[in-house]
Amino acid sequence: MRKVILILAVFLPLVSFSQEEIDFSKQELFTSIDSMPYYKGGEEAMLKFINKNSSLQFVEERTKNGFVSISFIVAANGKVYEPKVLVSPTKEIGDEVTRLLKLMNWNSGIRKGKKVNVSISLLLNLK
Repeated sequence: MRKVILILAVFLPLVSFSQEEIDFSKQELFTSIDSMPYYKGGEEAMLKFINKNSSLQFVEERTKNGFVSISFIVAANGKVYEPKVLVSPTKEIGDEVTRLLKLMNWNSGIRKGKKVNVSISLLLNLK
């Protein structure tokens, strides 16, 4: 038991701070650009990733089971920052989608040939 606590005490801070923070208030943030950010492999690959890494199941088509709408920033480095759940059937489902988004790497948006930070929204339908 002592070893488990020690291991958690050593590795937990590393996990908590593994994603550096970016102050987007001091950077340009776009919503309309030449090429929007997209998940590597497209929408089908994104759903596959989400369904593989969660007990929740999502589909492309709208269903009677509800949906999650979430906005977030895809930074120029392809990482997801500042996810905000806009609509969710429950807080737990919204938290799970937030967790999954933070695990993803995206192809960043392009404006005038340069990678830029882009604010986007995503709608995921529950199976």
